Amino acid sequence: MENKPRFRKVDEDQAHFLRIGQLVKEKLNDLPENNHPHSAFKIFSFPAIYFIAYFLGLYYRFNAGVMISAYAVMGLTGIFLYLNLFHEATHGLLFRSKKSNRNFLNLFDLLGPNSFIWIKRHNKLHHNYPNVHGWDSDIEQSGPLQIFPHQAPEKYNKLQHLYVFLLYPLYLFNWIFIRDFRDFFQHNRVVSMFHPIPRTEYAKLFFFKTVYIGYTVLLPVWLGVPVWQALVSLIALTVAGSILALMVLLTPHVNVSNNFPVISPDGQINSSWFMHQLSTTNDIRFDNWASSCLMGNFHYHVVHHLFPNISYVYAPGVTEILERYSKENGLPYRRYGLLHSLRLHYRLVRQNAVNATEIFSEDL
Repeated sequence: MENKPRFRKVDEDQAHFLRIGQLVKEKLNDLPENNHPHSAFKIFSFPAIYFIAYFLGLYYRFNAGVMISAYAVMGLTGIFLYLNLFHEATHGLLFRSKKSNRNFLNLFDLLGPNSFIWIKRHNKLHHNYPNVHGWDSDIEQSGPLQIFPHQAPEKYNKLQHLYVFLLYPLYLFNWIFIRDFRDFFQHNRVVSMFHPIPRTEYAKLFFFKTVYIGYTVLLPVWLGVPVWQALVSLIALTVAGSILALMVLLTPHVNVSNNFPVISPDGQINSSWFMHQLSTTNDIRFDNWASSCLMGNFHYHVVHHLFPNISYVYAPGVTEILERYSKENGLPYRRYGLLHSLRLHYRLVRQNAVNATEIFSEDL
């Protein structure tokens, strides 16, 4: 079994991290114990919106435009559920008890993705090794796309800056119907190598995937919806959710401004864990209440990587501490506007396509 990568021990970086942690602790101690009552509202309202959209789509199923639009709303709402509730539950922050957080994630399974394997991918691998090839399983090296600059490209990567716009709308399809199954059944994948999967989770995988296809496609067809309309509705759900998800998930990590560290032959990453998080993660600037509310403060991403056990409702205040401390001590904290960050991401995709072209030109 492959050994896990190791970070350098840098006393100065550790001192910075401990000092920031102390400042954060002091700030949190001054806040009311229950500083996020709106989370309770979201626990009921966001799932309600998802299922109301679904039943409206079924009720008006003989109006193709209404049903397709309702499914698109489901796709968007599913991502808002992820940002505000599922992500918090994954880190054990939505409810006080571990069991309640885990039970709530059954709703995540009902929306298509598998919660068990995602917890392992996200908490154990992505949070520890962001942007590290082979170890950040949230940002995998996908076959059609060259994401990691130092990896050897394939010939088809020469055109990835063109066909990327066709692939990204299928992100959720890949997650629900391909990646989950690969992580369960391809035992050479890191997530299953280090985190054995109980047999009961295999049963849950097939059960919830079947239920998902059942209520999104099979039930409408049984109720008289044409097959093409049911499939187009599912595509609308997938595309709407995929585009929103990637705007949120790609921009804090996958762009030319962030590092993609290379592991040395002896398993060493040439930075401390603290500096690694700062150099591979950036924040996204949203300056209005609505976007912050719907995003679940996910755009305050750096402090989430440094302090994943702090609820998202405290992220703005904690980020103020980090930003001020970084400015005073010359630390590489970065924050970009959404459009600028998307441009930085596309530059990475295009840059890797150019590199692929140069490599294969030399081969010819």
